[in-house]
Amino acid sequence: MTTATASNRMLQAILLVGGGLVVTGLHFATGTENHQQHLVHIFLRTLCLLIILGSVLWFGIRGNVAAALGISVLYFVDIRVSWPDDPMENANQFTMLGVNVLFGGLGGWPLPDGPPACACGRYGGAGQKDHR
Repeated sequence: MTTATASNRMLQAILLVGGGLVVTGLHFATGTENHQQHLVHIFLRTLCLLIILGSVLWFGIRGNVAAALGISVLYFVDIRVSWPDDPMENANQFTMLGVNVLFGGLGGWPLPDGPPACACGRYGGAGQKDHR
Protein backbone atom coordinates (compact mmCIF):
# COMPACT_ATOMS: atom_id res chain seq x y z
CA MET A 1 0.00 0.00 0.00
CA THR A 2 1.47 3.35 -1.00
CA THR A 3 1.70 6.32 1.37
CA ALA A 4 -0.99 8.18 -0.61
CA THR A 5 -3.32 5.19 -0.41
CA ALA A 6 -2.65 4.74 3.30
CA SER A 7 -3.35 8.41 3.98
CA ASN A 8 -6.55 8.23 1.91
CA ARG A 9 -7.74 5.22 3.89
CA MET A 10 -6.86 6.99 7.14
CA LEU A 11 -8.86 10.03 6.02
CA GLN A 12 -11.80 7.79 5.11
CA ALA A 13 -11.64 6.09 8.51
CA ILE A 14 -11.49 9.47 10.26
CA LEU A 15 -14.50 10.68 8.27
CA LEU A 16 -16.53 7.59 9.14
CA VAL A 17 -15.61 7.55 12.83
CA GLY A 18 -15.95 11.33 13.13
CA GLY A 19 -19.27 11.30 11.28
CA GLY A 20 -20.52 8.49 13.48
CA LEU A 21 -19.51 10.33 16.64
CA VAL A 22 -21.07 13.62 15.47
CA VAL A 23 -24.36 11.99 14.46
CA THR A 24 -24.44 9.92 17.65
CA GLY A 25 -23.62 12.97 19.79
CA LEU A 26 -26.37 15.01 18.16
CA HIS A 27 -28.72 12.06 18.58
CA PHE A 28 -27.91 11.81 22.31
CA ALA A 29 -28.30 15.59 22.73
CA THR A 30 -31.63 15.85 20.92
CA GLY A 31 -34.56 15.66 23.28
CA THR A 32 -37.74 13.70 22.78
CA GLU A 33 -40.07 15.86 24.88
CA ASN A 34 -42.26 16.85 21.94
CA HIS A 35 -43.16 15.43 18.55
CA GLN A 36 -40.81 17.68 16.53
CA GLN A 37 -37.80 16.84 18.69
CA HIS A 38 -38.63 13.15 18.52
CA LEU A 39 -38.76 13.32 14.70
CA VAL A 40 -35.29 14.90 14.63
CA HIS A 41 -34.13 12.26 17.13
CA ILE A 42 -35.36 9.47 14.84
CA PHE A 43 -33.87 11.13 11.73
CA LEU A 44 -30.45 11.36 13.40
CA ARG A 45 -30.70 7.72 14.42
CA THR A 46 -31.41 6.75 10.82
CA LEU A 47 -28.38 8.71 9.57
CA CYS A 48 -26.23 6.11 11.30
CA LEU A 49 -27.14 3.72 8.49
CA LEU A 50 -25.22 6.02 6.11
CA ILE A 51 -22.11 5.53 8.24
CA ILE A 52 -22.53 1.77 7.89
CA LEU A 53 -23.09 2.11 4.13
CA GLY A 54 -20.01 4.31 3.74
CA SER A 55 -17.94 1.75 5.57
CA VAL A 56 -18.75 -1.01 3.07
CA LEU A 57 -17.95 1.24 0.13
CA TRP A 58 -14.55 2.19 1.54
CA PHE A 59 -13.53 -0.81 3.64
CA GLY A 60 -15.46 -3.83 2.42
CA ILE A 61 -17.40 -6.25 4.57
CA ARG A 62 -14.96 -6.16 7.52
CA GLY A 63 -15.32 -2.39 7.79
CA ASN A 64 -19.05 -2.72 7.35
CA VAL A 65 -19.41 -5.20 10.18
CA ALA A 66 -17.09 -3.12 12.40
CA ALA A 67 -19.14 0.03 11.75
CA ALA A 68 -22.42 -1.80 12.35
CA LEU A 69 -21.17 -3.17 15.66
CA GLY A 70 -19.71 0.19 16.73
CA ILE A 71 -22.91 2.08 15.90
CA SER A 72 -24.95 -0.63 17.63
CA VAL A 73 -22.91 -0.36 20.85
CA LEU A 74 -23.38 3.43 20.90
CA TYR A 75 -27.09 3.04 20.20
CA PHE A 76 -27.44 0.42 22.94
CA VAL A 77 -25.98 2.93 25.41
CA ASP A 78 -28.58 5.47 24.25
CA ILE A 79 -31.38 2.95 24.75
CA ARG A 80 -30.27 2.14 28.28
CA VAL A 81 -29.62 5.78 29.29
CA SER A 82 -32.43 7.64 27.51
CA TRP A 83 -35.21 5.06 27.65
CA PRO A 84 -34.54 2.82 30.66
CA ASP A 85 -38.17 2.18 31.69
CA ASP A 86 -40.05 2.20 28.39
CA PRO A 87 -40.41 -1.42 27.20
CA MET A 88 -42.81 -0.49 24.38
CA GLU A 89 -40.30 1.95 22.86
CA ASN A 90 -37.40 -0.39 23.64
CA ALA A 91 -38.96 -3.03 21.38
CA ASN A 92 -38.62 -0.64 18.41
CA GLN A 93 -35.12 0.36 19.42
CA PHE A 94 -33.82 -3.17 19.88
CA THR A 95 -35.23 -3.97 16.44
CA MET A 96 -33.02 -1.18 15.04
CA LEU A 97 -30.02 -2.90 16.60
CA GLY A 98 -30.97 -5.93 14.52
CA VAL A 99 -31.29 -3.74 11.42
CA ASN A 100 -27.76 -2.42 12.03
CA VAL A 101 -26.33 -5.92 12.25
CA LEU A 102 -28.32 -7.10 9.22
CA PHE A 103 -27.30 -4.03 7.24
CA GLY A 104 -23.72 -4.56 8.34
CA GLY A 105 -23.69 -8.21 7.39
CA LEU A 106 -25.48 -7.94 4.07
CA GLY A 107 -23.93 -4.67 2.93
CA GLY A 108 -20.78 -6.36 1.73
CA TRP A 109 -22.44 -9.46 0.33
CA PRO A 110 -21.30 -10.22 -3.23
CA LEU A 111 -23.62 -8.86 -5.88
CA PRO A 112 -24.80 -10.96 -8.86
CA ASP A 113 -22.81 -8.69 -11.21
CA GLY A 114 -19.65 -9.11 -9.16
CA PRO A 115 -17.99 -7.01 -6.49
CA PRO A 116 -18.42 -3.23 -6.37
CA ALA A 117 -15.98 -1.23 -8.47
CA CYS A 118 -13.95 1.72 -7.32
CA ALA A 119 -13.96 5.05 -9.16
CA CYS A 120 -11.48 3.77 -11.72
CA GLY A 121 -13.80 0.89 -12.65
CA ARG A 122 -11.79 -1.92 -11.07
CA TYR A 123 -12.42 -3.67 -7.80
CA GLY A 124 -10.47 -2.28 -4.89
CA GLY A 125 -12.30 -3.52 -1.83
CA ALA A 126 -10.76 -4.38 1.52
CA GLY A 127 -8.19 -7.13 1.40
CA GLN A 128 -7.46 -6.62 -2.30
CA LYS A 129 -4.08 -5.60 -3.65
CA ASP A 130 -3.93 -1.89 -4.43
CA HIS A 131 -4.35 -1.47 -8.18
CA ARG A 132 -3.53 2.22 -8.72
